[in-house]
Amino acid sequence: MAENRSLRDAGWMAAPQSVHVGAHLDHGARALTNEITYTWVREVPDLDALEASWRALEADDTTTLFQTYDWVRHWCRHYVEQPRKSFARSRQNCLAIVVGRVAGRVVTIWPLTQKCGVRTARLEWLGAPVSQYGDALFARDVDPALVARASLDFLSQHSEADALVLNKVRDDSPLTAALEACNATCTGTDTAPFLSLAAGTDPTHANDVFPAKARKNRRRHRRRLREEGDVSFDVALPGEEAAALVAEAFAFKRAWLRKNGRVSFAFADDRIDSFFASLASGHAAPRIVPTVFVLRCGETPVAINIGFVSGETLLIHVAAYNPAFERFSPGSLLFEDSIRWACAQNLTAFDLMSPGDAYKRDWTSDTVIVRDFALGMTTRGRAWEHVYLRKIRPALKRVIAGAPQLVRPVKRLFNL
Repeated sequence: MAENRSLRDAGWMAAPQSVHVGAHLDHGARALTNEITYTWVREVPDLDALEASWRALEADDTTTLFQTYDWVRHWCRHYVEQPRKSFARSRQNCLAIVVGRVAGRVVTIWPLTQKCGVRTARLEWLGAPVSQYGDALFARDVDPALVARASLDFLSQHSEADALVLNKVRDDSPLTAALEACNATCTGTDTAPFLSLAAGTDPTHANDVFPAKARKNRRRHRRRLREEGDVSFDVALPGEEAAALVAEAFAFKRAWLRKNGRVSFAFADDRIDSFFASLASGHAAPRIVPTVFVLRCGETPVAINIGFVSGETLLIHVAAYNPAFERFSPGSLLFEDSIRWACAQNLTAFDLMSPGDAYKRDWTSDTVIVRDFALGMTTRGRAWEHVYLRKIRPALKRVIAGAPQLVRPVKRLFNL
C-alpha cells in the first residue's frame, strides 16, 4: 500500500470517488458480497505465501496456462523484481492481486497489477506482455458469474485505481457476461484461432483436413527446400539447446518486425528474452517448460515455434522463421510438422491464440472471440472511459486507418 500512497501524494492519483458497480448487482450477488472477504497481495513474499491456495484453486478451475501460479511467479521474477530502469516509477509493475475468501477458504483470485498513466491509475491483468489470455480464477463449487460480479463491486469501492482495464478476455469466460452487465466498455475485439484435433488421429494424416491445393504447395516448398540441404524436424529438450533456439527465434522475429516497419513493445523490452530463455532451460519453472519446435535445412534453423502444452492443448506462443529462407515458406512447413507432433501426443487442440491474423485462419478450424474491456471506477475513470475510449479513440483509429508504414509506431504507442 505504501507505493500507492506515494503515487497519490505525488499527484498521480486523486482520492477516488467510486462509481459503484453494486448498482448492477442482483440479489444473489449482493448476498455473496457480504460472505466474501477480500484482501490485496501487493508484495512478492505475500504471493509466495499464497502458493498452496493458488495451486489448489487452479486445480479446481478451468484456467489457462497464463493464470497458473508458476506462470505468474515466473513473470514476477522478470517483470516485477527486475524493473526497467528507463521506466518512471509510476510505470513499473506494482502487484495488486485480489484474493477472495469464504470462511477462510480461497474462492477467487484476480491476478492484477496497478499502473499509472497521465493522471489516471489503472488496474490491469498481471502478465503483460507475455500472457495471451486474461482471466480470474474461481473455485469449482461457487457460481463464477456471481463471484465475478461481487468481485467487481469490491474493486469499484475499495481500489485506489480510477479504471479497470481487462484485455484478452475470452468469450467463454464468466467475466465477459459480468463485465457486460456492469456496462463496461468493450475497447477491442479479436479472435483466437484454433484447430480441433480428433482423438486418435493418425499423425501421418493429421494435415488431410486442409485443402488439397494448400497441401500440394507445401509439398512443393518442402521439395525445393530439400534441394538446399537435408530437412529435419526436431523438438528440443529443455536445456542449452532449447534456450539457444529461443534466442534465435527472437532474432528472427525482430528482423521481421524491422523489415515490415512494425513496433512491438513486447520485443522492445529485453526482459522477454530472459523470461523465455530461463523457461527453456528447464530450471526456472519446471512445470511450465516450453516445447520448442525447430525445422532445419542442414544444420541451419529455418523456422522455430515456441509452444506450451496446457492440458490437452498445444499453445503456439511464438512462431518465427529465418528471413533467408522465406521463399520456401518454412513457417508453414513447421506448422505442418507441429500438428503431426500434437496428434502423436494425443492432444485435442492446436491453439494459435490471438491476434487472429489472416495466416492463422489457414491453419485452424474454429475461433473463440477475445475482447478487451475497460470499466471506470471513479469520476475521473468514468470520464476517461466515456470520453477517450468511446469517442476520441475510435475517431483516432478511423483517421489512422490505412495510414502508411511511418505511422504504425504511433498506432502502437497509443494502443490503437
